[in-house]
Amino acid sequence: MSVDRDRLWIEQFRKNLNYRVDLIPPAGRSDLEIIYAHLTAPIILDTKSNWGTFVETPFKEWSPIMQVMTGRSTQVWLATEQAWMGTEPITFQLQFALLAVDDAEREVLQPSQNLLMWTLPKDRTDPIEPPVPQLHLKRGASLWIGYNIFIQEALLPQSVQVSYSTVMDPHGYPIRADITMGFVTMSAVSAVELSNWFRGSGGGPSFI
Repeated sequence: MSVDRDRLWIEQFRKNLNYRVDLIPPAGRSDLEIIYAHLTAPIILDTKSNWGTFVETPFKEWSPIMQVMTGRSTQVWLATEQAWMGTEPITFQLQFALLAVDDAEREVLQPSQNLLMWTLPKDRTDPIEPPVPQLHLKRGASLWIGYNIFIQEALLPQSVQVSYSTVMDPHGYPIRADITMGFVTMSAVSAVELSNWFRGSGGGPSFI
């Protein structure tokens, strides 16, 4: 495949709104920038409700002896019934790519380094400030995914993994970076709040 055809494919990929993701950094982090990237894998969301027993088995420590002596345990059916113990915050994972068209340093290296900073404290001052400043935890980061999904539920960046291409431009910068990024919501999310993520309004930040 020629260089011109490669460039054409990348430009078409960039213009396809189905693949776009706009990553809006956590509030209070003026050192971070909005990053525009391109999804390369399905979005993985994980919700979890915890269930457990609410009644202790009576005389649990005597159960083995009771089984030997009577052939029965001290377990009662009520002690096996489940009760809801709470819902955990939603976690999800995005996989996307940064692609160089004109300037690998500006389009790949700089934004990928910026994303790595999302999970790091801003500087080495004491006491250490969290990656998302305490005063802004309820705002956190936001995402536009594709043209329909807007997530603004105090997203906290958990992990960032960057894989750089071994193909470099003439200046020694990688022409592509593949990134896996994990997020968790500040708190558990209700069904109504989750449905609001899928707005379908198409009014996200302008895609460059």
